[in-house]
Amino acid sequence: MIGLSPLYTDAVAAKRKFFQGSTIKKYSYGSGCKKSRPSTFCTVFGSAFSPALSGRTYLVACTSNGLICVWDSVGASTEPIIRVQAATADEVLYDVQFIQSNGDTLLVVSGDPGILLYKWSAFLNAMDNPSNGNIMLEPIAQFNPHPSPSDGEPIEINCTSYSAVDNALYGVAGDSFGCYQWDLESEKLVGTFGGAGKNRSNGDYVLT
Repeated sequence: MIGLSPLYTDAVAAKRKFFQGSTIKKYSYGSGCKKSRPSTFCTVFGSAFSPALSGRTYLVACTSNGLICVWDSVGASTEPIIRVQAATADEVLYDVQFIQSNGDTLLVVSGDPGILLYKWSAFLNAMDNPSNGNIMLEPIAQFNPHPSPSDGEPIEINCTSYSAVDNALYGVAGDSFGCYQWDLESEKLVGTFGGAGKNRSNGDYVLT
């Protein structure tokens, strides 16, 4: 069961505890959140209201066990209309947001698997025939992060930002690697930007 109110409190507490630590290892944040709650619960990390299409608005949230959950914003039920298994149960999703690109409303989801890009219309179609269990929806694109220079393994994307000026999507990585920039038209990585206070010329970062 997924409810709303207790999860937001847990997310804030988990983030505060995590960022107070001086040494951070890959996935320690997500793993710690999973251990702090029974397996029947999860933590909500990111949420956003959908655009008001056809007079209806939905609340969309991503969770610590790879789910994207959608609620009717004016409904009385605490149960989601649909639950999309966007990643494995061991992968954390940290952020969701809506963007407009080439006339389409897109849902951008980021986390351990990188960035997943969905057409919001696919979610609306799925809600016309909701399922009691988790469902699968195919993203139209997936952007994978580079291996981290600190341990050589891909690191999670914690949040994203979209620039309509150059149709570029930016993703902030979960370590000192910094930020990625993708071109949505070509779906190619344009560049990476090192973290603050680091010397980009010392080989710690890859600039493309």
